[in-house]
Parts: sequence; structure tokens; C-alpha cells
Amino acid sequence: MAAVAAPGADGGLHLRWRPVAVPETAGAPGSGVTVTEVGPGGAAEGEGDVHARLSEVLVRVQRFLAETTAEASDDGDERLVVVTRGDMMGVPDPATAAVWGLIRAARSEHPGRLLLVDVDARTARSADAVAAAVATGEPEIAWRDGQAYVPRLSRTAPDLLVLPEDASEWRLETTGEGAGSGGSADTASSAGSVGSAGSANVGDLAVVPVVSAAPLAPHEIRVAVRAAGIGPDDLTESGRPVGVEGAGIVTEVGAEVTAPAVGDRVWGVFPEGGAAARTAVTDHRSVARLPKALTFAAAAAAATPYL
Repeated sequence: MAAVAAPGADGGLHLRWRPVAVPETAGAPGSGVTVTEVGPGGAAEGEGDVHARLSEVLVRVQRFLAETTAEASDDGDERLVVVTRGDMMGVPDPATAAVWGLIRAARSEHPGRLLLVDVDARTARSADAVAAAVATGEPEIAWRDGQAYVPRLSRTAPDLLVLPEDASEWRLETTGEGAGSGGSADTASSAGSVGSAGSANVGDLAVVPVVSAAPLAPHEIRVAVRAAGIGPDDLTESGRPVGVEGAGIVTEVGAEVTAPAVGDRVWGVFPEGGAAARTAVTDHRSVARLPKALTFAAAAAAATPYL
């Protein structure tokens, strides 16, 4: 199921802006530093506007690289600082994002010679930000309220609920503890209904270990869930079971069940809840065999209207 992750799951690397100290000796940039400023763009800019702005910056960069001497290029004294006002720490406008992409690509061919500085609307003069960029030696900085920030990749915990390491069976339920409960709740005693006491939200969801699975009634089947459908009502209506639609593979059938059989792919409803679990129990008359053309995820999202 897509809502949970195995123990030790990795959320990958994400870009974070970290504050960086600027040397106290930082002063005005030397004569070897050229500054070019790019005005702020806008979210409403069209493709032609972005292309025109990018072409303008490209001409400036090419001119700088052509005019600086080979000797200066070798010792790194001649540098071009491109200053933008496009909120690179938040959601940059298309033109600013394109400019940063262009400079990053050009910098790979001319390391140490092209710097990027992004300032906010409150920064009237960019001189301090430019001086900070030169003094820190960072290729990219964002300047906010007199503080320099640099982009860093950091490992992030997965934005998923984590399966309990000591339980082979589990289910998803609401805890009522508010956002960020993150999977701590009382241990469940069976694979029966999943209820929610009071209104809930996504932050109330928790992965709960199931100690034992109750024996099947004569007309019941047990399904290894591959996908569960969870709608807004599951999280906002008091007392509604979490996960009443699901799809998976039959692993066990009751004494009076003739169809479906163990191993069949099925989709259907779980009136007592519990579809958001490793395994779930329902009456065999509440499911149907899953068509080959339908995926588990698609079936779980559409079970109620079609069955």
C-alpha cells in the first residue's frame, strides 16, 4: 500500500536553505567582480517573456566571458555575479528559475567565475549580498534580512507512516491525537473493524500492530490488501471505519465459501472497515473477481460505485 513504508525507509535527498556565516572582513567586492541584476519576473509571464529574459542574460554572460582575459580566467579573479529577485527560497517565478538553470549550466564550463545571488523585495541595495557571496566563496546564496543562506542537500525522513518492526499484521486507523501522531496508538486485538472516535484528519492516521487475527465466519474471506481506497469521509466523519474499499488477493476462505477461491484477485467493499491494513476480512458476497485490465489501485478507488 502506498500510504506506508517499511522500517528504515529513506525519504531521499531534498534541497534545504541553510544559514551561513559571512566573514567579518567582507567588504565591497573588488575590481575583478562584475555585477549584473535581473529584474523580478511574474507568475503570469508567458513563454515568450521567459525566453526573452533568458536570452538577455545569456548575452550578458557571453559578453563577460568573451571580454575577460584568459589569464584572469585561470586565476579566478574575474567573476560575474548575477543578482535576481525571484524568491529562490520559496516558489521562484519561471524567468528567475530559468536564469538560475542557465547560470548553473554555464558554471559547469567556467567553475568559480559565475555566482548567483537572490535577494528579496525588502533588499533595496544588493551590494551587501554581493559582498557576502564573494566573501563566502559560495557559488549560490540567498540574502534575507541581512542573513546569507546557501542551498544544501539533506536527507529527509519519508513522508509516510512506518510499519511496526515487531508485527506481521497491522492496520491503519485514526487516533484522534491530532496532526503528527505518526503511528503511535494502542495495540489492536483483532483484524476487525477500524473506527474513529470524533473527527480526524490526515495527521491522525497511525499504523497499529494487530496481535491476532480472528477466525473467519463461514461466509467470510481474508484478503491480502494491495490497495485501499480512503476518501475524505474516512477522515472527517465521526465513527466511520477507515478504508471500506479495497483490492487484493484472497488468502483464506470460510467454511461455506465456494467463490472466490484462495489466490483470486478481488476488489470490493469491507463494510466493517479495515481495508487499510495488511490483511482485511469481509463477506465473500461483498467482493468480485478483479478484471485483468484493472490495477489494484484503480479498483480500490472505484469499488463502491461499480459493485
